[in-house]
This record gives sequence, C-alpha cells and structure tokens, in this order.
Amino acid sequence: MYMDEYELDERLGKIEDRLDDLEDALVPRSGIIKVNKTIKKNKTSSSKKKGTKKKGTKKTNEFFETMLQAKREKAKSFQYNGKTYVGKKHKNLGLVYRRK
Repeated sequence: MYMDEYELDERLGKIEDRLDDLEDALVPRSGIIKVNKTIKKNKTSSSKKKGTKKKGTKKTNEFFETMLQAKREKAKSFQYNGKTYVGKKHKNLGLVYRRK
C-alpha cells in the first residue's frame, strides 16, 4: 500500500505537532538531577558527625558519692549535712533513698 505525497505530508505534520506538545510537557532531566543531588548532599553532610574532643568525666556531687557508697554497702540509711536519708527497696534500682 503506497501513500501519495499529500497523505505523507499530512501524517508528518500531525506527528510534528504531537512531538511539539510532548516537548512542552517534558521536564528537563538536568533540573531533577540537580534537586536530587542537592538533597543527597544535605543529608550526607548533616548526618556526618563532627569530631568532638572528650573532656573527661564530670566530678560527682558529694551527696551522690555518699549515697552511692551507702548503696554499695546496702545500708538502710545514711546521713548527709545533718539529714538522714532512708533507703527503700526498688525492683530495678536496688535501693532508692529519701529524706526522712
């Protein structure tokens, strides 16, 4: 089946119109890639941990030291600054001290 020149020109015109419509609707790929790269860069740079120096452990409170010593000895009570602290058993913490 052969087409004459007029039919070929008509079909070619329709194809070119469809191609123009598709090109107008098409988003340039380079724009999408740039957006994705930017997002990835931000995620990777924010997720990296900056090197921080350890400053050592902080000196514990005098009360806390006394309380820990009493806890190790499983003492029922201890005194600090003239006040008595009484221990009560706790299922997870062992002993919990409260001021009497």
